[in-house]
Amino acid sequence: MKAIVVRTCLAMVPAMLLVGWSGGSHAQGSYQVDGNVVRLVKEMGQYLSQAESFEFSADVTEEVLLSTGEKVHLSSQSDVVVRHPDRFWVWRDTTSGSTYFTYDGRVITAVDEGQNMFSAVRVGRTIDEALDDIFEMFNVSIPLSAFIRNDPASALLRDVTRATYVGHHPLDGVVCDHVVLSSSEVEWQIWITTGRRKLPQKFVIHFKNEPGSPTVVARFTEWHFVPVPDVRFLFEPLPGAVEIEFLEIDVEG
Repeated sequence: MKAIVVRTCLAMVPAMLLVGWSGGSHAQGSYQVDGNVVRLVKEMGQYLSQAESFEFSADVTEEVLLSTGEKVHLSSQSDVVVRHPDRFWVWRDTTSGSTYFTYDGRVITAVDEGQNMFSAVRVGRTIDEALDDIFEMFNVSIPLSAFIRNDPASALLRDVTRATYVGHHPLDGVVCDHVVLSSSEVEWQIWITTGRRKLPQKFVIHFKNEPGSPTVVARFTEWHFVPVPDVRFLFEPLPGAVEIEFLEIDVEG
C-alpha cells in the first residue's frame, strides 16, 4: 500500500525539560551551562505557551548530503497555526510538492496535496501527546514541532550540556539575544527578540553525528496572535482523495 513519506530534520530537537537551573553559570564535569541562556529560552517558551493561539511562517534551508559527496541546500516554506492546548496545522511547501498536518484534538491527518492522498491516525488529547504518539508509532516528526508544543522550552533544553550567550545581534532589523546550546548529538542557535515579545527570529540546528553533519536554518516571519476557530483544524478530503498509510522512514531533507 502507498504511504506518505515525511521528510524533515527540524523536529529532531529533544523534547523534555531540564530543570534545576536558575541564574548564573553552572559547570559540572563537561557541563557548562549559562543560566541566563536557560532563562531566555524559558521566557521565549513561556511567551508562546501562554498565548491561546498564534500563527507564523518560516523560511527553511536544509543541507543535504548527496551520494556523490557534495552538500546542497534545499529550501522550503512552512506556515504554522497553533491553538493551545490541543490544535495545530502545519503546512510545508518544498521542491517535491506541498504537504500539511492538521490535528483537531483527537486525530492527526497528514495530507499530500499534489497527490490528493491523506493518512489519519487517532492520537492523544494534547499537542505534546499527539506529537509524541505520531513519532513513537510511525517515526514521523512534524516540522518545527519544538515551537508548537505546549512547553517549547522543554523541547529545546533536554540533554543540554553547554549553553552560551553570544550577544545582542540585529537580525532583519530586530535586535535579538543570540544564544547557542549543545548536547552530545546536536548544536543549535536561537535568536530571540528582545523586549516584551520574546519570539524566535531565527533557529539553526547542526546535527553533529549525522552523515555530513548537516545544518538546518529556519527564519521566522509573520507572527500573528489572533483567535483561531475550530474549523481551521478540521480536515475535509477533496473529491477523489485516497486514504493511505503512514510510512515509517528515517530520512533527512
